[in-house]
Parts: sequence; structure tokens; C-alpha cells
Amino acid sequence: MRQRSAMDPSGDGAAGSRKDEEPPEFLDTQEQEAMIEAFEQQHRDSLRFWKVCLSLLLLAYASFLVHGIINLVISPLGQRRHAELRQILDLTTLAAADLAAVAASAALLLFLWLHGSARRLLFLSSAALSTLLALFWIYTLLQLTTPFRWQLFWLPLANPVFVLLSVFIHHSFGGLEDEIAKLRGLKYEHKRV
Repeated sequence: MRQRSAMDPSGDGAAGSRKDEEPPEFLDTQEQEAMIEAFEQQHRDSLRFWKVCLSLLLLAYASFLVHGIINLVISPLGQRRHAELRQILDLTTLAAADLAAVAASAALLLFLWLHGSARRLLFLSSAALSTLLALFWIYTLLQLTTPFRWQLFWLPLANPVFVLLSVFIHHSFGGLEDEIAKLRGLKYEHKRV
């Protein structure tokens, strides 16, 4: 019968019960600082990467909308979505809705890259404008009788999805900043015996 040791209460001889294991090695202050700085650098790099990715998507979406507004002015029936929506909306309403989406995207871009007290106002304005646009487009698409309306599902979803993605990125990396700050606070002085 196998005897249980103080290190291994289960008695199955797991890795924690070996007496030949070395105790954990403690890091001195410089090693701790280097490790924390490496975490911070990795955090900054990944945050920058995701901000750039989302910003490029937002810029592509905004340029698509601006291109649509220009085409709407030049040739009102040039794009199929404008031609289909002309049954219900006039040109100024279509252009205003696209401009509002561009403004919401611009506010979200500024929210991603600016630091300071204006960030909250930029986020709230972008979220409110995106919600209003989503409600407007849902109401408008429900009035369409053509089967083409299901191909326009992105109209009510685009801006709120961008807002949710930016909240996710901000919240995820904000939590990492807090964890790194806690790690910096837990640094210990290595005592040499």
C-alpha cells in the first residue's frame, strides 16, 4: 500500500509529490521590471494592431458611403440600393442618412485614437447616432415590398456593429491595462540571503 506524503494528499504519486523538485526561482527587481515592460509593450502592440484594423474598416465603410452620396448627386438611380429606396425616400433623406452614418463613423474613429475627456462624448454621440440610424433603416426596410430589401440588411447593422467592436476592443484592452498595473503594484524586492 502506498503511503501519502504531506506534499501529495491524493497518494497517486503526482508530480507535486517529488522531493527532488527545486523550489521556484524568485526574480530580482530588474527581471520583474523587464517582464512587466515586455507585457506592456506586447499590450501596446496588440492594441495598436486592433485599432488600426478597426480604423481601416471604418474608413472603408465611410468612403463607400461618401462614394454613394457622390453617385446619388451625379446619378440618382446609379446604384441599385438608391433606386430601390427611392420608392420610399427622397434624395435628401438618403443623402442625410448616409452623411449621418459617415459622421457616426468619424466620431468612432476619433474615440479610438484620442485620449482625454472628449472620448466619452464621442462614444456616446456615435452610439446614439448609430442607434437612431439602425431604427430608421429598419423602419424604412420594412416598408419596402421588393425582395431586394433582404440584401440591404447591412444598413441597420453596420454602425451598431462598429460601435460594439470598438467597445469590445476598448474594454478588453482596458482590462489588460488594469492587470498590468496590478502586476506592477505586486512587484517585490528580492531579498538576498
